[in-house]
Amino acid sequence: MPIEVDLINQTSALLGEENKTRVRYLQPKYPACIFFMGEESARYYDKMRHDLFTVWGESSDCLLYCKGICNTVRGKKGATLALYDMSTRGTGGATLTPIAVQNAVTAMHQQQEIFSDMSRNAVFCVLDTTQIKNKAEFSRRYRSISQIRTIIGSNIISMLIVILDDAGQLKSSRFSREFLS
Repeated sequence: MPIEVDLINQTSALLGEENKTRVRYLQPKYPACIFFMGEESARYYDKMRHDLFTVWGESSDCLLYCKGICNTVRGKKGATLALYDMSTRGTGGATLTPIAVQNAVTAMHQQQEIFSDMSRNAVFCVLDTTQIKNKAEFSRRYRSISQIRTIIGSNIISMLIVILDDAGQLKSSRFSREFLS
């Protein structure tokens, strides 16, 4: 089974779709936000948006698609997370403040005809590891996910989608041993 199809099936199962026949245009269960962590991950936006449209039809247009870029500030520990609206990508992506993200989530909760359950928010983070060179860089991007969770608020169901290199592994075995130890 192609990775994209398997990913859609796993995503659909996570969101609790009740119709398991994979008929087109199922309804997403929860309001959902998809965050592409870094420029490398943002390359998957078009494909994921197309695949979600295949499953959820126009309902997929109501989801929030963002690019998250970790910025390190000299002299400070940690990193800040800059968020960009992927739906305005043709114009470079409008910067989103945390309040703008919260407002978008609130707006999704007003669309009860699209989402069958408003009790939770689904958050998907896509992380492409193919260009990550060390443990510190991976850790910085991974920790930025907690910033997203803080922005979205409580009652979150989340999924991290990690994209590996063509061999299906982290960039180097040394990096893997370092990170996993």
